[in-house]
Amino acid sequence: MAVPTHYTALSGYLGEHVKAEGHALKAYEDLLKDRPEDVASYLVNMVLSDEKRHHQMFADMQGSLERSIQWREVESHVPSIRITGDVSALLATTNELLRLEKADLKDLRRLRRTWARAKGERKLWSLLVRTAEMDTKKHIEVLTYLRDLLTK
Repeated sequence: MAVPTHYTALSGYLGEHVKAEGHALKAYEDLLKDRPEDVASYLVNMVLSDEKRHHQMFADMQGSLERSIQWREVESHVPSIRITGDVSALLATTNELLRLEKADLKDLRRLRRTWARAKGERKLWSLLVRTAEMDTKKHIEVLTYLRDLLTK
């Protein structure tokens, strides 16, 4: 299904996505019911944590669209693109965090390469390092976007 560009249609699309993610969340939660604490529950909980955040993020985006469409207050946690407070301090901290995240990414890549052909428990560790690497790339993208907002 193509992503619509008109706000009303996009809001409906996001609403359907939120509903589908709600079903996925329930499936993950059901999977964990009465599961022993083992590697499967550890990994499923890791994914469930991300899915909960995604679900909330899309619900917030839909709420923001509804607020724009209806010109009324609809609960949403996605703010308008406006920076308040000490912009120069925020920019300095953002730049420092970007530097730290980029250094972390290099370290994670080295660690991943070290365990590339690992077996047993280290193969699991390799997976965890790869997920941390993906998260770090996401952090860099978010911080880069914030830095760009702050320098405009």
